[in-house]
Amino acid sequence: MLPLALGLVAYVAVFIAPVSLVSRRGDRYILPVYFAAGLLAALALCWLATWLKRHLPGLFNRFKVTAAGLVGLAVLLQAGAVLLYHPYYLAYYNPLLGGGASAPYWLNVGWGEGLDVAARYLNEVNPQNPPQVAAWYSNQFSPYYKG
Repeated sequence: MLPLALGLVAYVAVFIAPVSLVSRRGDRYILPVYFAAGLLAALALCWLATWLKRHLPGLFNRFKVTAAGLVGLAVLLQAGAVLLYHPYYLAYYNPLLGGGASAPYWLNVGWGEGLDVAARYLNEVNPQNPPQVAAWYSNQFSPYYKG
């Protein structure tokens, strides 16, 4: 298991290093890394379950902690974190890396989240004489704006 984990870590590092040096830091450039990162996470959970069973057998048997239980807990925690961003899922950034506060340093951020809310507000401001509006993401804005 260790050689596989080291190989995956090397793959992730070798792939991300050159991508992180260029000025265009879009998340789409590291998509091939996600599969390896998922495998690493699964290996870590399996290792943790094995370690718990070996070093804390009483705790392990008492609570029936299994690898599947740890994976289920991880999925629930992740789902809870993602649901906080509904319906703007692209506004989610990994909190272990600083979340949304540090995201602009690492990535190009912003895909037009919230433009639907802004358009609806502008529709209500003066429905008889709507103001002219310029929007950077017109494809995301125009379906909601009636002006």
